[in-house]
Amino acid sequence: MRFRILGPLQVSDGTVEAAITAGRDRVVLAMLLLRAGRIVGVEELIDAIWDGGPPTTARGQLQTCVSRLRRTLPQAAILTDPAGYGIEAGEDDLDATAFARLLARGRSRLPADPDDARKFFRQALDLWYGPALAGIDSRAVRQAAAILDEQHAVAIEDWVDLELDGGRDRDLVAELTGLVDRFPLRERLRAQLMLTLYRVGRQADALAEYRRVRRVLHQELARADPRPAPGRRRLHRPGRSAAGVAGRDRRRAGRPAGPGDRRDGRHRQDGSGRTPRGSGGCQLSGCASLHRPART
Repeated sequence: MRFRILGPLQVSDGTVEAAITAGRDRVVLAMLLLRAGRIVGVEELIDAIWDGGPPTTARGQLQTCVSRLRRTLPQAAILTDPAGYGIEAGEDDLDATAFARLLARGRSRLPADPDDARKFFRQALDLWYGPALAGIDSRAVRQAAAILDEQHAVAIEDWVDLELDGGRDRDLVAELTGLVDRFPLRERLRAQLMLTLYRVGRQADALAEYRRVRRVLHQELARADPRPAPGRRRLHRPGRSAAGVAGRDRRRAGRPAGPGDRRDGRHRQDGSGRTPRGSGGCQLSGCASLHRPART
């Protein structure tokens, strides 16, 4: 059986989708798949189904859910243990496992083979078809699904860095714009969009995006001081390299330097006040170089 949780829960035999429609059954299966290969405790499953307010018949109803799932899934798929239940899903049978494996392969190719790394990142991202386990409202499921969603967003941002480092600026504008709409509070994505717009000669649009960041933080986070994080403010100042700022932010956070980071002089301005085209630098402020087209 193939299990998909990188979007709404789906189960199929490769051709026909299995119908698992009962809400409680879907919660139980989701919890087991989130911990595939491990035993999930009875009390944890009960809490996930009833969000902390179980009836006195909770254990019996949980057993009924498991029995229904066993009638739908292969007989040996669900494991029983004195402590609870588990599920066996092969390495290629659960999309979340495949996602983690492809990401690990991509990152293992860096920095030696960025082209190969891009391929694995793209394959991993193509497994997603919506928010993880969308439509299942259990608090426990949503908390675990949020971790997957965060991993997804970080993988997107890392992939964008790889694409930018490979000089694929023009190909990224439309996709980055859509990603910013999907993840409006991801400041790293917005910084990547500003950088891309600048590098393709759309400096005015880059500045407009910076202003949108301020509005979003004010409207959606209701901050009294609606200013982007320090890294984004540095991006807006004259004489600052966007890619250099991003690299410093990653290093300060203890993250390895991204594909766009450089320690040599390629991210420093030359005597003309312009940033070399290949550096990924951008000056998003009221200076003369902002109004000149990007060099090609």
